[in-house]
Amino acid sequence: MSEIKSVTSLAVQRATAIAKATESLANLIAIEKDNQTTVAGNVKASSAIDLAQTTASQIGNVLSAMSTNIHNLSSAFHAMDQKVANQLSRIDDASTRFTLNG
Repeated sequence: MSEIKSVTSLAVQRATAIAKATESLANLIAIEKDNQTTVAGNVKASSAIDLAQTTASQIGNVLSAMSTNIHNLSSAFHAMDQKVANQLSRIDDASTRFTLNG
């Protein structure tokens, strides 16, 4: 009998790892900016902090979407594997019942 099988558990494991990494980005603490001193780098540092936080948020959103897509794709592959396995099973069953010589 033929067997077609995707490794759904591995896909779920990888997607979960991505989701956990995403949580780390989402849970970044707010960085306190120094707006009182007039050191030359303060304005650039403030802009860099804003950019870093925005970028981390965007990366987190992309990783979250990737994790969801991996889960959905894994489910779709599993469903298709089941469908194909059922069809192959019917072919295997039919081939054992059919003979040309009676």
